[in-house]
Amino acid sequence: HRSVLASKDAMLREKENKIQMLEDKLHEAEAKLYEAKAAREDLQKKLDQASVRQIRTKVVQDVPTPMPTPQPVYTPDDRKFGSSGIDLVKRYHSIGQKGATLWMTGFSGSGKSTIGKRLEEVLIADYRKHTYRLDGDNLRNGLNSGLTMTPGDRKENVRRVGEVSALFAEAGVITVASLISPYRADRDRVRDLHVKKGLPFFEVFVDVPIDEAKSRDPKGVYAKWKSGEIKGLTGLDAPYEKPNNPEIVLRSDKMSLDEEVREII
Repeated sequence: HRSVLASKDAMLREKENKIQMLEDKLHEAEAKLYEAKAAREDLQKKLDQASVRQIRTKVVQDVPTPMPTPQPVYTPDDRKFGSSGIDLVKRYHSIGQKGATLWMTGFSGSGKSTIGKRLEEVLIADYRKHTYRLDGDNLRNGLNSGLTMTPGDRKENVRRVGEVSALFAEAGVITVASLISPYRADRDRVRDLHVKKGLPFFEVFVDVPIDEAKSRDPKGVYAKWKSGEIKGLTGLDAPYEKPNNPEIVLRSDKMSLDEEVREII
């Protein structure tokens, strides 16, 4: 009987020791929890203070500062207001580039579209310049879809593209217009339109002998003319008036595509 009681006492003391250990661990956990709560409160205070500082800083930063005076794109006498009424100097300054029109003229098959496409790619990819190309491929299917190849419609085609080019250039876009535009007077009217608006205009004559253009014939128009399917083909039975003083002349029968693009840039 005494040995049984002694065994029970030992088991009881062991349980009491375990309980004491658990209580100690509980107290230790409570202490750590208290410390964690205190640290959390301290961190929240610091975050609140930092947030207030950020808000105050943002308020100060958001106060508009005077725009620096931009360097004039043109002389004071030539400064013009765009069709939208916004000063061109301010517009170009805000977008980081000037608008301009590159008017590429020449026979069908001279290489206007090929050069224009490559130029557009280089200006966008290598120079990060906002550039857009206008030619028969994206104009005669929409804006000029109702026009034919008669002299009157050719004149209207050039007029419309000239107006669009001027608006694009006014908006700060480098516009590459690739059209045969056979009549000198029509091209000069487009130039005058840009000059009146104070917009840069560069006439690019893609000069190639008619025999070279015929041998290329990328659109098959010379073959159609030869078979009698079409008439009024520029350079053959319809006139082409070469530019008198183009800003750039490209001999596409003697220059590589890269050389032509470099010459323009």
